[in-house]
Amino acid sequence: MLIQGPNLPLNARRTGARELLRLGWPETVNCLVGVLASDNKPARLAVALALADVPDPDDAYIEPLISMLADPDADLRHAAAAALAGYRDSGVSARLREMMLDVSQPAVLRLAAVEALGAINKRSAVAALVEAVALPDSAIAQPALEALERSTAMDFGGDAGRALAWWEQSQSEPLPDWQQGQIDRLVRRSRELEQDLRELELRLVESYRAEYIRTPEAERGPLLQNYLKDRSALVRLLGLELVQRQLGEGKPLPADAATSVRELTRELLGDADPAVRVASVQTVARFRDAADAERFLSALAVERRANVCQALVNGLGYVGGGEACETLLKIVRSQDNPARAEAVAALGRQAERGVLGAAERDAIADELLKLFAETPPAQAALRERVLWAMAQIADPGFATAFSQALCEREAPLVRQAAARGIAAVKAQIEALIPVTRDADLTVRRTAVEALADCACTDEHLAALWERLAPSSEPDAAVRRISWRAAVKLLSGRSVAEVEGWLGRLPDTEERDAQVDELLAVLEASLAKVPEGLRELGRVWTRVGAQRAAQNKTDLAIAAYLAAVRNLRMSQAPELTEAAQALLRLSLLNERYDESLASALAKGSPALDGGALWEAVRPELAARLNAGNAQQVIQMLSSLRQHPPAAFSEEITNEMSALLAQAQAPPASAPASAPATQAAQSQPQDAAP
Repeated sequence: MLIQGPNLPLNARRTGARELLRLGWPETVNCLVGVLASDNKPARLAVALALADVPDPDDAYIEPLISMLADPDADLRHAAAAALAGYRDSGVSARLREMMLDVSQPAVLRLAAVEALGAINKRSAVAALVEAVALPDSAIAQPALEALERSTAMDFGGDAGRALAWWEQSQSEPLPDWQQGQIDRLVRRSRELEQDLRELELRLVESYRAEYIRTPEAERGPLLQNYLKDRSALVRLLGLELVQRQLGEGKPLPADAATSVRELTRELLGDADPAVRVASVQTVARFRDAADAERFLSALAVERRANVCQALVNGLGYVGGGEACETLLKIVRSQDNPARAEAVAALGRQAERGVLGAAERDAIADELLKLFAETPPAQAALRERVLWAMAQIADPGFATAFSQALCEREAPLVRQAAARGIAAVKAQIEALIPVTRDADLTVRRTAVEALADCACTDEHLAALWERLAPSSEPDAAVRRISWRAAVKLLSGRSVAEVEGWLGRLPDTEERDAQVDELLAVLEASLAKVPEGLRELGRVWTRVGAQRAAQNKTDLAIAAYLAAVRNLRMSQAPELTEAAQALLRLSLLNERYDESLASALAKGSPALDGGALWEAVRPELAARLNAGNAQQVIQMLSSLRQHPPAAFSEEITNEMSALLAQAQAPPASAPASAPATQAAQSQPQDAAP
């Protein structure tokens, strides 16, 4: 019914014929002979094409196929010729020769016989074609020459004379030698055709890819379905690649085709092409559907291709759970199984996903520990995979194995995996310290990352601190990781401890920024502890003084501002000293402005205006006496315009007097009594 039913596509009919031929039931031959003799063209075509795929079919099909050579329909003639070419003997070549050379036969039949002989690679068929080529005025001479070229994989350039000369020379060769030459030529031609086909398929794939990209996302569903159903393995691979990309980008499959695409992808798990099966497994694994675990296990039980088995085992790590544990452990125990490393990784991934029970985790832990002990260091890839899986299990019993795997005789990737393992189990952390000095950058960076993840003691902090200096650690990324971990560890420490560690900071370009960051972090943790803020304010004051001495004015001002903020919040008496230093430094270096004045003036307790004036008055007098009247004018103008605190009337008058003295012409500007007295009573030290 599948072959002869109405309105069925050719592929469906051909499938029906192939199934009957495969099953080989006694009634198959009579059934198919009857189809070939019928007037059902699609059915006859399907049966003939199916017979063309069968080596040496039953002799009962010869007569109906030969009859089809005279059919007016070209498709039927071509299919019949292809099917007849599959016969090894049975007199087919002789029958075709007679038909080809019989001038009484219709031209269509003779040409069909030529086509069939051209598909037969036996010497008898070649000899028959040579006879036709030798007929100078025959209508079949040229088609026979072309068929001869196809049959022998030779290129005579359309010259019958060359063909006859070749035959004259080769027909007397011993049959084994002739057959070997024929095989060599056909293999070479087959490779050329295969390469041409491959290039065409690749161009087709790129065309389909471009079509997919141009198509709006909402309309891509039908394209994906067509690609996944295409006869070309490369196109099916394209379909799977596009599905993977869609899922990898976190995008849902097209709504109108999501279910169909998933089912078509799963059907390709049984595809004839191993590459398609591998891609199908990888794509199905991305669905993250636990129901697919049973499909993978069933496929694994019958699969013989190593790369497909590895893909299936890998996929079980993403979709499998306890039901796959025993199968994976069995593969792990098998030393000669190519999928062993993938099975180890799959078990680790299942642990990472949290789908294993306690008993299963214990069984896996025992097996992994045993496997690691049995695997020699030379098998670095397997040892690394085992350590990675152990890190996902995170059994405290693994700590010793992780620690031992940090030794220098291990490959760098093994030492990296061991470092991550220690971070996972949070045990034997001290073993990481020497590895933070490892000569291999990748190992060193991983060890620092692991130590950063679980550091808790001063010994750990010291190892991280050592990595901050470029002289000790040339890699900037490692220095950043170390600093981040150090800040995290110190954020819960006392101010005194933090200040002690700050004193050990290496003198680098990052030092000032590191100080600011660490003290800011500490400030956030001490926000509700007034005594702690007071201590921190003192530290900020000392930092400000150090930076001022180094002529880092802006950084010093920032430090003094932080000191004022913390000392004010803690109601500390040292507030006045910090505020004086800030005001003096900012005025002398032309950094005093409205925002800085606001930071000093606002808040409680309010600053003492008299104390602030006492800090800057000597500086004003000294500069006035030194002839720096313009600087005095600028400083006083700023103070009067943006006062940092409330000034008394006496101070205001004194400011006015100093300003008038600074603004007076030099020849008639004797110093006022208060200014003169102030200048005489204060040391004339220069600005820092």
